[in-house]
Amino acid sequence: MVFVGDVMLAELPGKRIAQGHNPFAPFASVLNQSDIRIGNLECVVATIGKAEDKPFTFKAHPRVLPLIKKHFDAVSLANNHTGDFGPAAFGQMLDFLTQAKIPFFGGGRDLQPAHAPLLFHRQGLTIAVLGYNEFFPRSFEADVDRPGSAWSDDEQVVADINAARHIHHADVVIPFMHWGVEDQPYATTRQQRLAKWMI
Repeated sequence: MVFVGDVMLAELPGKRIAQGHNPFAPFASVLNQSDIRIGNLECVVATIGKAEDKPFTFKAHPRVLPLIKKHFDAVSLANNHTGDFGPAAFGQMLDFLTQAKIPFFGGGRDLQPAHAPLLFHRQGLTIAVLGYNEFFPRSFEADVDRPGSAWSDDEQVVADINAARHIHHADVVIPFMHWGVEDQPYATTRQQRLAKWMI
């Protein structure tokens, strides 16, 4: 498996894609060597929505979807930019990803699917992948009646991992965390404690 960090396809990358360029081409051979390729989609893919009041907001055109599908087997939506243009744009992105048959996790139409594992079956193993965000604003979080991403609440993360193991019968459970502290080289003590529990 290969996990790719922030995949931001708005602004300059988006313009290059519109011109026919493929920003993933230099890394295609590395990605293609893996059985499962997962990226953190660090933007909303939508045509609607108003930018939230924050320093950086990223919205990519749906034309980027074929490239995502070509190079990734799934994307995480659990980060601090998939909600940049509001719940309606997030919901439209879910429609676009579904129509393009691009699996996603770490986000959904409400709280339950946002915290559900994405399952892969490879070489006799069931692998569950979960996605969580811990960068504010928390208003991008999915709720019982609102689409959004999965927030990294420790008790909920533990419950989701246990559910993946015991309800979905996953042999391997991998939480894909979007956390840390900006400009700090080390995780917090709390994050280190949770990471050790995950192992």
